[in-house]
Amino acid sequence: MMAQVTYANLFSEPRNNVVSLISDRSNVADPLTGSSNGSRKFIYSRFPNIKTTNFKGYPFIVIRSTDLDTEIPESSADGGSKMVNFDIEIEVYTSDTGYGDANGNGLSQMESISDDIVETLMDITNRKTLRGFGLSLAMINPTAISEEVLKQQVLYKRIIPLSFRNKLRVSA
Repeated sequence: MMAQVTYANLFSEPRNNVVSLISDRSNVADPLTGSSNGSRKFIYSRFPNIKTTNFKGYPFIVIRSTDLDTEIPESSADGGSKMVNFDIEIEVYTSDTGYGDANGNGLSQMESISDDIVETLMDITNRKTLRGFGLSLAMINPTAISEEVLKQQVLYKRIIPLSFRNKLRVSA
C-alpha cells in the first residue's frame, strides 16, 4: 500500500511505494506463476540465501534500500524545504537452469520481467500516482544484461536504477 513521502519516512516510504507497484503481479508478472498473485516469493530486499529450503528459485527481483540526497543550494530560504533526490536500484536475476519448461528460459524471462518493470514505471497513471505520494521526475536508466557465475550456475542480471526528485518539506 502506498503512502505519502514525508520528512519522517524519507528512507522507508520511497522504496515501499516502488515495491507496491512492482509486487502487483498484474504489473510485473512472475514468469513461473503468471499474472496470478501466487504465493511464490518473487521480490526481496537483498540477494536471498539460495541454499536455504525456503528459497523459491529463479527468477526474482531485488529492490534495494533508498539512497537519499538533499540539495542544499536548492533549499527554501528558511531551510524547511529541500530538493530531495531518491535513488532506488531494482535488480533482476534469472537463470537458464530450471525444471521442465523453465529450463533454458533465463534470457526470455529477463526480458519479460524487465519489460514489465519499465512499462510499469513509465505508465502515466503510475507516474501520476507516484508524484501524488511525493516521488516526482522519475528517471529510469536500465543497464545491459550481464552474466555471472554463482555455484556453477550462470545467472543473468540487470540493474534498473530508478531516480526521483522532488521538493519536500524536511522539517516540522
